[in-house]
Amino acid sequence: MPKPVIVRPSDTVSLKASDPVFAHGFGLFETIALKEGRLCFWSQHWRRLMTSAEAFGLECVYSEAETLDAVAELVCVEGLQTCAIKLSLVRLGFSAELFVSSREFQLAPPQVSLSLSCAYPINEASLLAGHKTHNYMENVALLEQCRKAGHYDTVRLDSSEALAETTMANLFCYLDGALITPALQTGILPGVIRGEVLRLASSAGIRCEEGVYTGYALENAECVFLTNSLQRMVSVGRVEGEALSLNFDSQAHPLFEQLGGLLAESERASAISF
Repeated sequence: MPKPVIVRPSDTVSLKASDPVFAHGFGLFETIALKEGRLCFWSQHWRRLMTSAEAFGLECVYSEAETLDAVAELVCVEGLQTCAIKLSLVRLGFSAELFVSSREFQLAPPQVSLSLSCAYPINEASLLAGHKTHNYMENVALLEQCRKAGHYDTVRLDSSEALAETTMANLFCYLDGALITPALQTGILPGVIRGEVLRLASSAGIRCEEGVYTGYALENAECVFLTNSLQRMVSVGRVEGEALSLNFDSQAHPLFEQLGGLLAESERASAISF
């Protein structure tokens, strides 16, 4: 069984101009949190990567065990403690190769501001919808634009102007006694932390709904927060755009505190230590 390519922070990777990953961004990736030497929610990330690989015909000849060994080698050799571990399964020529690398990341502020715009809707019918691909330029460009305007991220809508996700995270609202989040049919990424929050909330007796929601959900929400693998849960204090100017104290909401505690416990219980 071949071993994934370990890319240390000081290393470079050589690509041919004709390689599909270089020419067309043909590849998939996962970004996994390493916190205090513990790898978080590994199995969920690996499963999502393999699901997408099958969908795009990227034959992964690397076993989960060999890949985890490569992650462990990178972590131990570099003395990594808290960072992002990245798996990149990319097409080189007619075959796929798996790279393991790391990068630093910064924690979000305690409470963030979001912009809201319908100018660049997600295409929920796209072949790429729901997959974490190397075609990430649109997300990064929109993120840069909103940060220049003073916001942390921007809420994106689908083609029918239903709430979808932000450029880097899934979206949750607490509304009318239910924890709601846009359904996968809006073209969003099936986030690992999104799935875990839904599982934990349901187990705790909190009513959860996945559906198609308009701006009404934001206007009437008691609490709004984002989830992604590196930041876990980020509370939202303000949303601006499309004639909306909304303020929240999501960080102080009991639900946000409850779910944050449950997620932290689940993360510790399932984490892999090196």
